Amino acid sequence: MVIWLKLGMIIIGSLVGAGFASGQEIMLFFNRYGEKGFLGIVLTGGLLSFFSWGTLKVSHNLKLKNYRELIELSLSSRYQFLADFAFTAVLFGGLGVMLSASGAIFHEYFNLPGLFGIGFLLLIVLLTGQKQLLGLYYINIILTPLLVIFLIVISCKELSAFKYVAAENHWLQNWLSAAIIYASYNILLLGSVLVPLGREMKAADIIGGVIFGTILFWLLAGLIYFALAANYPDVLKYQVPLLYLAGKKHFVSYWLFGICIWLAVATTAVSDGVALALRLPKSRRLLFFVYFLSFLVALIPFQYLVKYLYPLFGYAGFLFLYCLLKLLIGIKW
Repeated sequence: MVIWLKLGMIIIGSLVGAGFASGQEIMLFFNRYGEKGFLGIVLTGGLLSFFSWGTLKVSHNLKLKNYRELIELSLSSRYQFLADFAFTAVLFGGLGVMLSASGAIFHEYFNLPGLFGIGFLLLIVLLTGQKQLLGLYYINIILTPLLVIFLIVISCKELSAFKYVAAENHWLQNWLSAAIIYASYNILLLGSVLVPLGREMKAADIIGGVIFGTILFWLLAGLIYFALAANYPDVLKYQVPLLYLAGKKHFVSYWLFGICIWLAVATTAVSDGVALALRLPKSRRLLFFVYFLSFLVALIPFQYLVKYLYPLFGYAGFLFLYCLLKLLIGIKW
């Protein structure tokens, strides 16, 4: 696979997580703002494109190995602690959201108790402990194209019934602030993936990969936006609205897509769990306590966690954007 194509798939694979594939993120950050929500998708794609390119450019010029080096070069030791704390909090919150998503999928779509879905996934996270699972990388190589195909097929079948919905009042104020916060949150997650990649990449591959990833984001987010709008407000009743749309069309696609979404949830949860284990002091009791707290967070319904935690993650992402812009302005062109 050519490098720019691989980079584009890595970018879209990082973006198409459980919140995106479930439809909750698009519904929260874009559909609620009516036709201006589509403008938000366009703006978000542009911001993701610029900051993804900026992350790779900085990493390439400064030969950065990981995101921590980016933080150390841009912040004093006093504020490095703040950045580390913010990123650890995002990982903790992300783990809680993924556990809650697992519970929602088990309850609403597999007709099993939500607690079973939460506990089953938490057990998987506990069993992986502090081990780096190379298998996750290979699962995601297969899983990302499958999710993309399912999202395209399910969404395209709903386009004939598309209608713009009236904008709602929402605590994110307006479509512009929602788009910026959504982009900031995703750049925070993308940063840890892109920084190690940029140091060895050529400029042409960076530009090609970012453009390809951005086009895929616009395509998928746009299709999901139109599909959800075609079924508004019925989709508001469901924690995983795209599974509801899949179930309308075909029983087999419903189950296959449900399994794909759960696997996306599981791989994200394990990744967050491993990252948390590596960032915390090596204490089994402390790690179990943090996992127990994440279990308590997961008892909150999935759609409420997406509604209130993801915007907070976006605010935390502003710190990463500040570090990135500071280095981007200072590098030699």
